[in-house]
Amino acid sequence: MGSGPGIPGILLKLYRKDITLTLVESVRKKTDFIEQFVQKMNLMNVAVVNERAETAAGDPAHRNSYDIAVARAVSSLRVLSELCIPFLKMKGLFIAMKGRQSEKEIAEAQRAIKTLGAEIEREWDYTLRGDMERKLVVIRKILATPEKYPRKPGVPAKNPL
Repeated sequence: MGSGPGIPGILLKLYRKDITLTLVESVRKKTDFIEQFVQKMNLMNVAVVNERAETAAGDPAHRNSYDIAVARAVSSLRVLSELCIPFLKMKGLFIAMKGRQSEKEIAEAQRAIKTLGAEIEREWDYTLRGDMERKLVVIRKILATPEKYPRKPGVPAKNPL
């Protein structure tokens, strides 16, 4: 979600050519760039969706369709959960990339994650070059996400669960 220039999705695809990848980005300029990159690199099984996550998640072609959803630096975990969990198949994983000091944000997201039919499975701390500490929050979908989620574009960010 919120692919920007294609990170981390394109990097995952370059590393794992066997995966099928869908990148969701609402800014046309960014999706145009990604599409050109995918074409020039001759990457197969990559779809670029130029829509807001709230809209794409309501589309039967995307809702409950993915094994894994990944988001990086898009929003708070409460908001990201509402945007990403509806895309997942049952038992699918949502992986959120967060800063190392994200305990408060994770605690605040617990209710939203449960409401959306998921649970935190694991938190994984790691360090990037230059001593940049980060955390991956791994969330598993265990129940169907209620149809009313995600709410209309902009609502999750203005009024998080």
